[in-house]
Amino acid sequence: MRFLVKVSLMLTIAIFSTLGVILWNTVPQLQFDSRELDWRWDWYYFEPFSNGIQATRTPDTKQLLQRRVYLEDSLAIYVSTTIDNQFELDIVYGKPCKIGAPKKLEILINDKKIDNSSVNCEKSLQSTIARKVIPTLKTLSIKINGKYIKESFKHWPLSDLRSDQFKQRHSGFFNSFEGSENHRWLRD
Repeated sequence: MRFLVKVSLMLTIAIFSTLGVILWNTVPQLQFDSRELDWRWDWYYFEPFSNGIQATRTPDTKQLLQRRVYLEDSLAIYVSTTIDNQFELDIVYGKPCKIGAPKKLEILINDKKIDNSSVNCEKSLQSTIARKVIPTLKTLSIKINGKYIKESFKHWPLSDLRSDQFKQRHSGFFNSFEGSENHRWLRD
């Protein structure tokens, strides 16, 4: 009997310790460069000891956004759709910067290098952003401080972004179903 109590106690401690470590790693990722948005884990793409994919909606247009945070590198990769159904890729490097002082980021999107002129210091002076609109997203490679970060978008739920936009643009049809959510188009 004592043996079972000891094993149960040790298992309980191990489970709570593991959950504590997961929370210790995941909560700061949700809070990193939140841009005043309520980020949630996309549980299908959640990686407890790594960098899972997060999703949110903008409060004004209800547009679906996705991102992955590399906390140890102060980097976040944001993906959304444009009105003409292309992908907008925002790469945010969360270190203080100066307007007019270029930050050296080597960025390859779909194996094509983008020039440094598209990397700008944000108005808050707390981060640098590179923004690119492209029809397809396959791969991303970023070199920061001599370290390469590689991202393959085949593991992202990008189809969710496009289907969400389709539902918003054709809201009359989708709202006619009983119990469906509001898919009202709020973007210009």
